Amino acid sequence: MIFAYTNTDIDLIDNEAIPFNFNGVDTCHCDTAHTAGSPVISIKRPGFYKVDFNADLSGVADTVTFSLVRNGVVVPGAEASVTTSTADTILNVSFSSIIRVAPNCCVNNMNLPASLQIVMTGGDATISNAAITISRV
Repeated sequence: MIFAYTNTDIDLIDNEAIPFNFNGVDTCHCDTAHTAGSPVISIKRPGFYKVDFNADLSGVADTVTFSLVRNGVVVPGAEASVTTSTADTILNVSFSSIIRVAPNCCVNNMNLPASLQIVMTGGDATISNAAITISRV
């Protein structure tokens, strides 16, 4: 399991991944790996994983979407959108998802490691208190 977070304001541009500046809990480097300050969390073993994400959003008057991206592809159903009418509104956005990471095989050796990121689309915004937890289930 890994719990990574950012507790300061971060200005993001459209289509940018959230960097998680700290690792709060990292129970086993066998399953997951994250370097503090990086937006990428790697899953190194096949299996099912629960991903929980939340963040506060401000500084935008538009619809913004946060998506879980695995190896460059948005994970279907692992996203959340919020719409604000003024830039000074602060909203919380969150989602949970279960993903399957398949083992590598002779047909597809691109499954592992699986690189996960949370990417924001829809405009420039400020995020704070962003956190992600990834647990093998």
